[in-house]
Amino acid sequence: MVVGGLALASWVPSGYLTADIDMVMPHTPEVERAMSELGLRRDGRFWILEGRDIVVEAPVSVLNPDPAGFEELALPSGRVVIVQSPEGVLLVRMEELAGVPVSDVFEQCLYLIGSGTLNDQKADEMAQRQGLSDLLRRLRDKAGNVDKGVGLPEAWEIEETVTSLVRPCGPGEA
Repeated sequence: MVVGGLALASWVPSGYLTADIDMVMPHTPEVERAMSELGLRRDGRFWILEGRDIVVEAPVSVLNPDPAGFEELALPSGRVVIVQSPEGVLLVRMEELAGVPVSDVFEQCLYLIGSGTLNDQKADEMAQRQGLSDLLRRLRDKAGNVDKGVGLPEAWEIEETVTSLVRPCGPGEA
């Protein structure tokens, strides 16, 4: 299963690149052998291809995904890969954002919301199940501001912006 930044990059038409490939795969001797045969060296949960900037990260060996959070994609080779859906990626990124508000996760959420690949109803349902409906609404508002030409906040403003997104709304606040 492809998850994380590579899943995000597969749904965002342009503008997002990742430096690591997050995959759910078992940690078995067969996988170790196959990865080694591809020229990758294991370092903990990372597989490194010497001389390259991209690494494969296998954060977990088993994942029991919400079926609504993953999709099968056909590759040009004819193989099928299971990829975290755009709504699934957004939900995970919103959970991260709600826990530790950081600018790159904020930007990834905006990329996804503006990508045109999200099923809004599915995103709403998933966010509601996780108690993140308010955060999703606020992110959509921010994405709308970007579309209107307001643009992203400056780097020094992002932490304040993100913190305000995850704190509960007070009376009369949007």
